Amino acid sequence: MTGPGPSFQDTTELFVGAGGPAGTVGTWVGRDGQSRLTEESQDALLFLKDRVLAPKRLQNLLRVVDGVLNAPRQPASFYRNLWSTHSRCIFSDADPAQTRIARLLTGIKHIDQESQRFESAGRISLVFLAHDIEVVKDQDMILAPGQTRQNLAVLSIAQQLRVDCNEIKNKWRRGRNYIKLLERCGPAALLELGTGVNWYWEKALTKEDVDVFVEFFEAKLPHLSSRVKDLNEAAGNMFVDGMLAYGWTLESLFGTDSRLRQALALHCPGLFRTPPRPFQDPRTWESLKARDGSPDQAYRRLRDELDQDHSPHFNLATFNSTYMEPIVARLMTENLAKNLVDPRAYPAVARIEQRCLRILADLYHMPRHAAAEVVGVSTVGSSEAIMLAVLALRERWAGNSTAWPGDDRTGKVRPNIIITSAAHVCWAKAGRYFGVDVVSVPCSDGRFVLDPARAVDLVDEGTIGTTYTGEYEDVAQVNRLLIERGLDVPIHVDAASGGFVAPFLEPELEWDFRLQQVVSINVSGHKYGLVYPGVGWALWRSAAHLPRDLVFRLSYLGRTQESYTLNFSRGSSHVLAQYYQFVRLGRAGYRRVLEGIGRVAARLAAHLRALGFLVLSRAPGCGGGVPIVAFRLDRTWAPRFDEYALSAELEKRGWLVPAYAMADGAQHVTLLRVVCRVDFTPQLCDRFADELRAALAHLLAVVPGRHTIGVVDGT
Repeated sequence: MTGPGPSFQDTTELFVGAGGPAGTVGTWVGRDGQSRLTEESQDALLFLKDRVLAPKRLQNLLRVVDGVLNAPRQPASFYRNLWSTHSRCIFSDADPAQTRIARLLTGIKHIDQESQRFESAGRISLVFLAHDIEVVKDQDMILAPGQTRQNLAVLSIAQQLRVDCNEIKNKWRRGRNYIKLLERCGPAALLELGTGVNWYWEKALTKEDVDVFVEFFEAKLPHLSSRVKDLNEAAGNMFVDGMLAYGWTLESLFGTDSRLRQALALHCPGLFRTPPRPFQDPRTWESLKARDGSPDQAYRRLRDELDQDHSPHFNLATFNSTYMEPIVARLMTENLAKNLVDPRAYPAVARIEQRCLRILADLYHMPRHAAAEVVGVSTVGSSEAIMLAVLALRERWAGNSTAWPGDDRTGKVRPNIIITSAAHVCWAKAGRYFGVDVVSVPCSDGRFVLDPARAVDLVDEGTIGTTYTGEYEDVAQVNRLLIERGLDVPIHVDAASGGFVAPFLEPELEWDFRLQQVVSINVSGHKYGLVYPGVGWALWRSAAHLPRDLVFRLSYLGRTQESYTLNFSRGSSHVLAQYYQFVRLGRAGYRRVLEGIGRVAARLAAHLRALGFLVLSRAPGCGGGVPIVAFRLDRTWAPRFDEYALSAELEKRGWLVPAYAMADGAQHVTLLRVVCRVDFTPQLCDRFADELRAALAHLLAVVPGRHTIGVVDGT
């Protein structure tokens, strides 16, 4: 803590003194118990009554913030949509980035000059500034290339903005810990308690300050803690309205990913979901209109409909990555027009794709003699990679088998592939599409993964390969049994999720090309490869395992090239994003990220056990599989409703958690599953546990036979 900080006793007195009846707009009850109308609050009243001229509104907005924050006992309705009816007349949607940034800097400078007087406004402005410095691009500070006829005065302003912005960037770290406070306590806590605490502490809030404040907030004032949580949605609206008044439009704010937006979404899940406007003409969505419209109209219509979707961050069903650093979105956008299959026009993209394949070949221990010329392709996901692998296995089997002599494929022996009954549906699709029988090894109550001995027992002359997915299968044991029995059956490893987990968390685990019978591997880049969907990868042990008849030679684009994909034209942005993650993270970075995800998985499992659930995942986050947490209800205390009812109740609360029956052999086992991803933070995990407890309480209240729910442990 910097400087003389308050004791808990001092701070408690402050808030007891402020604990009188809710005041009117513009009043604040001070420590002495006297109600007063502050100068800042008078300006707030003028502002809200639209009696302040537009040129003065930005300065008065800062006073509005201070006046409102000095009324910590107002009802929730007081905070709601405070500036929404005024922000549009202050800043136009059409304002360019230069104009918006100029206004932002003007306000920040004013706050900086008056920081002793406008301490509350200064704190909020630092949160806003931290957001802007995070998301504003340097290009926004200069004129677009080619605009040589622009007024010299405009050019001078743009250059000065760069200087001013750099000066502000040197100070933005002051806002970082306020965002930490926002993440840990929510917007209402920052508004209600932060103001008073800031009168005692220095304005440069430290991490220790945040820890002390959170301890005080959670332990010393539980009644206020409960009330503040109820105010989060309203206070979050206040933050959004403040961003609008600073010059952000709803479209630009909703389309920007930043720590501020994530923190608000964490505590106010409905904040960024606006009610959709009614469609003017539903037929326009089924047929083309006779006349064109403006870009803004088209964007708004799509945005309104898309706002009905669930937030990806609260979709705990999907393995797909739902967060990447904002700079990656910039890289992807800059290369959207580059076609991955045109190496003549885009040689750098082709080189980067090959580098990705070489990195994966090294990661999966491809034999050195084969790694010199890596045999592999990028795909739109693991499903396409699996289709290609099945085709390669089938054609290689056909070339070595007497069951399909030549092109006569009417023999009595049909090719088959052995999988676990819990495998992805794409394996059944591949079998149906390509004439391959899929033989499933059923699960059991005590075993939800493939039994190596049972799998090898099913091998016959038509077996073209075996596959393993989900919780780590014992690939090494299957490899050993095949060799011991003299069965030359290839193994394909479906490493869609685990392919980016095991190499970093369990590098000693042998499942890849270190095993003699493993001939091909697929992996999803858009799962734990940490790339937005969709990108996947398929690799073969050597060229001998990819029949040449499947590789097409093309000359459509002015140069002869080889192609082995189900698609032709493909965007390059996701491959570039994959390479960005390889360069950005390296082995140490991937390990650090995955260890963090694993800790959250273990944290969630502890929450679930405290609530009385049966956790089926073995030591989630501690090895043995990907960081997912599977769990089910304990029928001894929840006999009247099932996992499907709980899943439906969670969806009403904005959380998508799938409920499903296990695969063949264990169909009577119903479970729920949470996929832990990089954006499933400890704070989000704790909040989900709270929502889960509330959902259980609701179901137990409406169903006869109540049960006391355990206390959620937030450690």
